[in-house]
Amino acid sequence: METYVTTGQVNLRSSPYDPGDDSNKITTLPRGQWVNLIRLEGGGWAEVWTILRNKSYRGYVATSLITSRGARPRSEGPPESPVNRHKLFDEAEFLQLKDFMTIRPPSVKAKPTEALSLSRSREISIDWDYTLSPRLGTDYGAEAAGIPFTRADNISYFASYFIASWGLNARNFDTLKADFLYTGDVDQPVLQRKNPPAGLGVSQFEAVFQTRPAAFALQHRLANRMFLLTSNDQAQPIVAADFADWQAFTTMLSTRLQSATPAVKSPAAPLDAGLFISSAEEVDLGPAIILRQYSELVSLTEFTSSLDKQATELGKQGISGLLTGPEIDALIAGVLKMKSPELERRSSLEILADRASDLGYILNITDSDIKYTYEDATEITIKPGKLYQPYVTRIHWVTEHKRVSEWHDDGFFGLGSSSGRREWTERIQHEREVVKYRDVPVDFDPWTERQDELLKREGLRSYRFEKQGAEYRTAQGDTLVSIIAQCERDETFRRRTAIWLPVYEQSLTKGQVLTKYVIFKRPYRGIMPVKFPRLYVEEALTYRTSWKSSELGDLVYTINLAPGEERTVTIEQKVSKATEETRSTTSILDLTETDTLELSTEIENEAKTSNETTKTSSWSASASGSYGPVGGSVGASGESKNTTAQFARNMERIARKAAHNITRKTQREVRTSTSIKSDYSRSESTTIKIHNINDGRTLNLLFFRLYNLYAAGVYVDNLQMLTESGIEVVAGSGITVPRLFDLYDLENALDVFDLRNLPFPVAAAPGSEDYAKLFNAYWSYILDSLIKLLGKEYSIDIDKGRGERTGMLNFSADFQTIVDAQLAGKRLRLDFGNGADRFELANLYRALRTEIERVSSALAETVEKSEAGTLPLREHELRVASPGLFVDSFMGVRPATEPYAEEMRAQTVRLKSAEAARQQALANYYNSLAGYDGGGASGTRASARVLTANSIAISFATGVVGGSWTFALDGEAKKIVEVEEGQTSVELTWPEEQDWLQQPDDHAYEMQSPDGISIPFIVLPAVEE
Repeated sequence: METYVTTGQVNLRSSPYDPGDDSNKITTLPRGQWVNLIRLEGGGWAEVWTILRNKSYRGYVATSLITSRGARPRSEGPPESPVNRHKLFDEAEFLQLKDFMTIRPPSVKAKPTEALSLSRSREISIDWDYTLSPRLGTDYGAEAAGIPFTRADNISYFASYFIASWGLNARNFDTLKADFLYTGDVDQPVLQRKNPPAGLGVSQFEAVFQTRPAAFALQHRLANRMFLLTSNDQAQPIVAADFADWQAFTTMLSTRLQSATPAVKSPAAPLDAGLFISSAEEVDLGPAIILRQYSELVSLTEFTSSLDKQATELGKQGISGLLTGPEIDALIAGVLKMKSPELERRSSLEILADRASDLGYILNITDSDIKYTYEDATEITIKPGKLYQPYVTRIHWVTEHKRVSEWHDDGFFGLGSSSGRREWTERIQHEREVVKYRDVPVDFDPWTERQDELLKREGLRSYRFEKQGAEYRTAQGDTLVSIIAQCERDETFRRRTAIWLPVYEQSLTKGQVLTKYVIFKRPYRGIMPVKFPRLYVEEALTYRTSWKSSELGDLVYTINLAPGEERTVTIEQKVSKATEETRSTTSILDLTETDTLELSTEIENEAKTSNETTKTSSWSASASGSYGPVGGSVGASGESKNTTAQFARNMERIARKAAHNITRKTQREVRTSTSIKSDYSRSESTTIKIHNINDGRTLNLLFFRLYNLYAAGVYVDNLQMLTESGIEVVAGSGITVPRLFDLYDLENALDVFDLRNLPFPVAAAPGSEDYAKLFNAYWSYILDSLIKLLGKEYSIDIDKGRGERTGMLNFSADFQTIVDAQLAGKRLRLDFGNGADRFELANLYRALRTEIERVSSALAETVEKSEAGTLPLREHELRVASPGLFVDSFMGVRPATEPYAEEMRAQTVRLKSAEAARQQALANYYNSLAGYDGGGASGTRASARVLTANSIAISFATGVVGGSWTFALDGEAKKIVEVEEGQTSVELTWPEEQDWLQQPDDHAYEMQSPDGISIPFIVLPAVEE
């Protein structure tokens, strides 16, 4: 083993390549550190061994970084004796074992693969209480007189909607009045109570027309319908003077209008009044999912029951006498394997029934009917495999009781005494509240039948939407916004339209699971804000992992073989799972889930129960709202109060917990047997035979657990603006649909924050100075809120203490200036100029667009400079259990035989060593014959041939030095011959015949020069004549 020293500081690596980082570095060797060369690797690498700071290291260094000059003397190096195998758990031995075990990663670092996709929303924090208060104007130096906002009413939004749809203003009012104003009889659709049928105490309603004579109505801009105007003061009805000019019209809308309801010109016949009234209903998919899974489990009954019965019979047959412990274990294992499908099926049925109960349904999973008998003599039967819904009702019944009374009259001093007995029946009325069950009709494709019913009975064409990203689209590609816009333009289309909106439950790895539909029949477009607008920064995140290496884990099993013993070893993969659940509610999502052993699924399961994320984070921002009387939501909408760096740290904690769960659930069992055979086997089992070929030593097999090491991190792939308008899409539903914009498309993204779209209208009149002040302060605050979040969250910065990035945007100089100005304090951003029109709405919006364009331009340059998805916010290492095992063998330290046998074994070793030396000498001769350098310093080569039984002739390839040369046979000097300078051949003769010349190939020959140089050669047999 050759010894070298390092020429400088050298990284000792676990694999022969330099990845450009420290991923495979073991330690750093100082300058002048000695290393022993084990072997040379390709590519300029050498495997070496050394001792540094009392620790043993083995690894790879570049050959260009070590030299043999100044090397440590061999005697001072590590011992040449074999490593003591019994010191298995010494640190030095562990390091050696780890090096052999580590799988080398690719020379080029693998690109991280996507383990989990996340969509996280960071809501721009806008304090609406602050926005609506006078403090907003005070803080921004634009304080106005009076309250800034007033209480909202429906009429103000109708007025804004109607004026905007016609584009009305003071200049075109008189021109357009003839088009939008109608005076005359109109029919207004209303709901009125119907008389219920006899015995039915349920109120029913029907839509009818009521005629309003000589009414004033406003014509819809596009659709064939009108808005009937009603005054808020019966003493002052709407009159023609209210439409005399623009001022009178706007005054009437803002001060005297109570309602504007849909209407048509009278007479409305043959139109149905119900065509003007929108309604909603729900189609629940829960029952179909429950019964579909029930049918799948029931279909397995015959097969799993047969396996269960057969397992019992085979188990009995396997008991033919007394069994050993291993035989009992094998028999029990086989029986349990055959019985487990039936046990699992029954367990799944019980879980399904429990989940159905949590959703409000009763599922009978027994084989017989369940009957409930009530005091009023009614009976309800719950049949197997059908769904029922409990409901509370009151029952009444009558019980009869026989009453008996006796009487006795003693009379007057015993005179006229009498007695008697009277019997009668008393009826008692009873009443109490009980739970009964109604059958739930289940359709496995419920929307198809309902769509047909709507078309045939009500003439409605259904548009069934699915959520695609932030939009809702039909299978034909129609968007929800486009369909509502068509309803707004075409009254006939609206009357024949039914919109189906899906309701989802959110899952990280499975996406969104459809649970129900809400149907809106003959929908109107919403014109009222039902909540404040919201603005999010939508983060497209990925949690990525890339495999780095594998390493040894704990020692899980050992097998000890005696000298010469043969053993059968079975390696069986077993995944065990033991869970304890406490449920308070269950969702449809639970019914569609199956158990897997994947990292991404474990991460999701951990995220669902992790306090780190569920209390502070929202996975997505989507459409939300209630469906009026129906209730519910479309998707999920929310905000995250966590910073991006905090979120990345939370994801690391969740991933580590998930990896630990996999480690706990994954195990391999190693079982040994001698002659036992089992008729039961699994495809996951591997059986091998191991034979200890050592006659004098035991053989110890050690099974180690394998772990995979991954480099993992959270990456920000993209940032977008997501806005959610406060105005409902479908009137009366409360539903708002979000829209996605590029990060720098602020003009369109901020449109939802228009003052006219807030639930509270501005108190000051548009065009006034107070309105302009509030406009400036309001928009300055909105822009400040956006810039504050972007500057704080997304600027690339390295947290020195944590070693993590806190953002992904490389701010341009202009945007950094904008961020710095925001940090300096609150200030008005809009410049209205000093013109006479500076308070006019057109000028206010012109100044707003100028400021937004300035910020957008700087933000666009920032996005262009930034590289999304290339660097992780936070990177860490995951250690995940592998289903594989690593096995190594160690010979026993102590001999297993008596001293005599050990000595005989030693003699055999010496004999074999002598034979090996002889074969090596023969190899050297053949090398010399073939022209290879025999190792002499002069490079001289020689060969010889037998001449006679007592002589040979030796030929040199070149002339040799003169002097006394020695001929050696098998390492022993036999003859000295004088050779002249430059002589190329010499003949050796002995007085008597030489036995060794009869078999010249069986011996080793060499000529030794006067200066000690040895030239090995071979002797060829004599040439036959």
